Amino acid sequence: MSPLLGWMESCTVDATLTSWPLPAFDDSHWTTPVSVSTISSPVPLPARSATSHAGPLTLTDKGVLWERFGYADDDPAARFLLRSLKPPNTTDPALGDPQGVWWRFDALRAQLLRPVFVITAPAGSIVEICYCQSLVDGKASPFHPLTGGRSCYVDRYTVDSTVQNQRLTLTPLEPRGCRYMELHVLSDEYTVDLSHVQLVSASALYRCYDSYHQPPSGGLASQDRPALARIWSTGADSTRSCTEDVCIDGPCRERGQWLGDSAAVTLPNLVYMYDDLGPAKLLLEQTAAAADANGVFSGNCPESGGIADYALLWFGGLDLYTKSSGDVQTCQQLFGPAAKCMDYFLGPSCYKPEAGFAPPGLGLVIDWGYVDNGAFGVNMCLNALLISALTSMVSVATILQETQSASKYGAALASHLGLVRRMIGLGDEDLQGGWVVVQSVDFEKIGFHAAGLLLAAGVFEDALESSCADFLVGRLNSMFPIAQDAPRLADPSCRSENGFYTPYFQTFTFDGLLK
Repeated sequence: MSPLLGWMESCTVDATLTSWPLPAFDDSHWTTPVSVSTISSPVPLPARSATSHAGPLTLTDKGVLWERFGYADDDPAARFLLRSLKPPNTTDPALGDPQGVWWRFDALRAQLLRPVFVITAPAGSIVEICYCQSLVDGKASPFHPLTGGRSCYVDRYTVDSTVQNQRLTLTPLEPRGCRYMELHVLSDEYTVDLSHVQLVSASALYRCYDSYHQPPSGGLASQDRPALARIWSTGADSTRSCTEDVCIDGPCRERGQWLGDSAAVTLPNLVYMYDDLGPAKLLLEQTAAAADANGVFSGNCPESGGIADYALLWFGGLDLYTKSSGDVQTCQQLFGPAAKCMDYFLGPSCYKPEAGFAPPGLGLVIDWGYVDNGAFGVNMCLNALLISALTSMVSVATILQETQSASKYGAALASHLGLVRRMIGLGDEDLQGGWVVVQSVDFEKIGFHAAGLLLAAGVFEDALESSCADFLVGRLNSMFPIAQDAPRLADPSCRSENGFYTPYFQTFTFDGLLK
């Protein structure tokens, strides 16, 4: 399907394939499974509560089709997309009789699901199911962007003579991420009598946490500004799409449990949507269990690897999860890993008292298209995030009544906050002739991203707070789509010191602005 998601299903559906689940099936000829050891010792974690439930699919269109590209296996994705799709009963003298039939379905939002199509078809029929997040010029496309290589979001099944014209239930073994599905039944050799092809039923098995099978219990009602309610619902639907099994960045492209996206965006959304915060708990446990030797939390699961800003966002995730769920027991279990990671960040390898925080050998994200302007010798965004992480660490230690830890990290917070203030040109208030001298900072030097994170961390007060807000709003107004002629984030490789208007990073800027 793609380098990120692995392989499509492609098989011949015969009597053996349809009968093996039955108790009477003779499996004596099957080979004995061979036990293998795991690469590393598995980490025990609580069982997930994700389940599947059956639900309908909405039929949006159907018709007949013709092939326009070959050979069959030259490029299955291109072959699927280039087929001519016409309404039912269409004839085309230039193309001859139709080679197949098609149906298009809508699952109403992007999500993890396993389609369940019950069909009857003659022997030799080829059944292909395409999955996509959005339609391209009204058609389902098996090509998905940003997959790290070629993509073919298609499953293929060939009907054998042993099951011809029998009811066949076709469903992939693994969930597929999509909103739209297009089902094609065809034959290259015109040997299939299309009148014998029938779609008996179409449904899906939807996978998510038990509580999330239902719409959110939280909501936003705004009678005077209905657009706000629509925006909230759109965000809630997107969040549900990213929490069906674990916290992921999306069900269609990659399904990576990125720590930053999940702790900073998904978790705060879930707090206002559902009482069950199970996906967030699993996120915190998995990333802690996959920490490196220094204790730095894994930036992405099931892969591993430290990402500095994501590891710092973990602390805010633990703080918010604990306060919102009341699950002090999980907080207590994770406090040891939290202390190990924070102590490493505050240690000599990562922190210099007069220079700031600069962890070696770790990845950095901050935002799509982010560029560090190098104005401070260390990354100011990371130093701003360290303020927020230390604030959360003090909060968690206080909840757990770890008084010594609260005092220790409180002192580190005060020291680091003072250092950051000096780095950006702020010190203690100046008194001249009994008057307080109003301080100012160079927000252009600080940059859009660092300014947003410093504002969210509470570094600025009074007039400077307002000045920072004005700076951020001015920058946002200079970005696409508000400024139509501004650079666009057309590709992940695009970079801009001015910044791009991304939904991810506005989580941080809006946090500071709204406060």
